[in-house]
Amino acid sequence: MVPGVQVAQINASSWAVSIRGFNGRFSNKVLVMVDGRTVYVLSFGGVFYEVLDVPLEQIAQIEVIRGPGGAVWGTNAVNGVINILTKKAAATPGTTIVAGGGTIDRAAALVQRGGQARGLGDFRVFAKYSTEGSQPGPDGSLAEDGWHILHGGFRTDSQVSSKDSLSLQGDLYSGREGISTPFQLYSLQNASVDTFAQVHFSCGFFQTSWDHRFSGRSDTMLLVSYQRYARTDVLQETRGTLDVDFQHNLSVGERHQFVWGFDYRHSDSLTEPTFAVSVVPSDHHTNLYSGFAQDQIVLLPRAEEPGEGLAILVAEGNVVNQRLAVRLLEKRGHRVTVAANGQEALDALSRNSFDLVLMDVQMPEMDGLTATSILREREHGGDTHVTVIALTAHAMKGDQDRCLLAGMDGYLTKPIRPQELDEVLSNQLKTRNTASRPTVVPEPIPGDA
Repeated sequence: MVPGVQVAQINASSWAVSIRGFNGRFSNKVLVMVDGRTVYVLSFGGVFYEVLDVPLEQIAQIEVIRGPGGAVWGTNAVNGVINILTKKAAATPGTTIVAGGGTIDRAAALVQRGGQARGLGDFRVFAKYSTEGSQPGPDGSLAEDGWHILHGGFRTDSQVSSKDSLSLQGDLYSGREGISTPFQLYSLQNASVDTFAQVHFSCGFFQTSWDHRFSGRSDTMLLVSYQRYARTDVLQETRGTLDVDFQHNLSVGERHQFVWGFDYRHSDSLTEPTFAVSVVPSDHHTNLYSGFAQDQIVLLPRAEEPGEGLAILVAEGNVVNQRLAVRLLEKRGHRVTVAANGQEALDALSRNSFDLVLMDVQMPEMDGLTATSILREREHGGDTHVTVIALTAHAMKGDQDRCLLAGMDGYLTKPIRPQELDEVLSNQLKTRNTASRPTVVPEPIPGDA
């Protein structure tokens, strides 16, 4: 678990998650996203965590930012941000079947299929079903809070051109959960009793993400999503939400890293009045506009000393993977240059010297295997050898052999695991520092023959 993040299960069908306290069923101080799509409910600003239901087999990593983040991330990020990133479709090839059961977690099953389709690139489709029984109350009786959910979805990732990548994904789910609500009886006893109800919920969303790379110093991201859900709880709400996010990253000169963007959100809500709650007006429309700009300025360039970070070339055809690699490496104090294909990598290697190259195996125009073979031919007969580590979505024995035959020194599977990356970086730092250490030749001792 992450220190400072509180996670608690309230009953069989409800969870509470918060950062820096204020925890509860309807906590609204944390911004929660899945692949960049905000998932909080506008009615109260919180999240129904039971309906997220992202299969563990699809999660690449979970980013947690603790502390106030409203100025950068928006008003919901009062105490932090939780961003769930799922794996690219290329990272989940083949068929996966997972099943289990128990006394409380009665049954759970996942069927998933991944591969490549002509015209679509890499794809993944899945279906998942979960059911959980009611938990016992203090007196031993069942709390009538069991739940079940049927969830299905898809994702496609395609490289439209050497500078454009497109991702499409969508999910549908439907389920039912039991909830207990205290009800005040105004009588001579003025007593309160718990009433039990079955809440039906359903939702669907569609999301597309387009990344365009103008050059190694400029790229854009456009994210468009639409989500519609319905719940038969006390609000009896049906809501549809359209989100449009745009971001532009631009390096200006040697000292400015400029980022700007905007967001538009339109949401329609319709509620049905009940005996307990009535919302006025019952239909509500919300339009939210926001924008931001940030300039990171280098006042004094860092002196490059042998003991400091590595000069690393990242040759990666996917813009999203580029950003992830750059973020991981720069966070560790290394200097990063990005190339979008094998030819750009060779051009960069001919202009500059690098301590390490992280080379994607599958890239447009020229793949990583071809680029590495050409690099080794250039090095043949000389005294230089640049360390090349393959980046591949496959971890099969045959893929490893192909990388080594092309002249690569090792490989990392995607999505990149920080622990494996740290091991490669540590070994390369040791190699570089050992090579840069001057050789001391002892002076002859007088009188020695």
